[in-house]
Amino acid sequence: MWRKQRNLRRGHLPVLLSAIASLTMGLAVPSATTTNAHDNHRKAEVNTEQVQGRRIPDVRLTDQNGHRVRFLSDVLRQRRALISFIYTSCKTTCPMVGATVAKVAEQFQKDSSDLAIVSVSVDPDYDTPARLLSWRNEYGDIPQWTLLTGPKREIDQLLRAFGAYSANREDHSEILLLGPDEAGKWTRMSSLAAWYEVAAAIRAATVPAAK
Repeated sequence: MWRKQRNLRRGHLPVLLSAIASLTMGLAVPSATTTNAHDNHRKAEVNTEQVQGRRIPDVRLTDQNGHRVRFLSDVLRQRRALISFIYTSCKTTCPMVGATVAKVAEQFQKDSSDLAIVSVSVDPDYDTPARLLSWRNEYGDIPQWTLLTGPKREIDQLLRAFGAYSANREDHSEILLLGPDEAGKWTRMSSLAAWYEVAAAIRAATVPAAK
């Protein structure tokens, strides 16, 4: 199921270890001097306060099965969500993100009614539903994992709301977003964080605070 992850492990292990060390959460903002060794992807420029202050639009998109869906009404459905940003022709970071998200989805398979696992294409002109489904299938049969494409205008609107927009797909933000919490905030993590770090953050976010 994780053959793509195994193939990447040897060549990208130094990069992955470095990314884990630079994991950012909550309101932490990466240093402006941080660079990526693997490609031109950039670190996120938006913190969770900015995401919280923006209205997340209920845009109409298309999922990997070709179904027309509303982002908030049909996909998130007032659930906590793990959101990533990918494009299927990416040969560097995105396959690693896919392997991580797939492993996390496996860990939370029984909790799929309470957690939305979503990947949004940053290249909607190329990423048709069929391409998204084929890309997801490389990681196994994971029906609880929703991949979204759609008109570029709607996709860009959503990306801007999450602070993940870039004019160049190769420079899209290297972030995972987890949220929202009860205050409407989103936790931001490196998209190259280890799957168990992401899973731990999800569990921590879903445990009620002690009174």
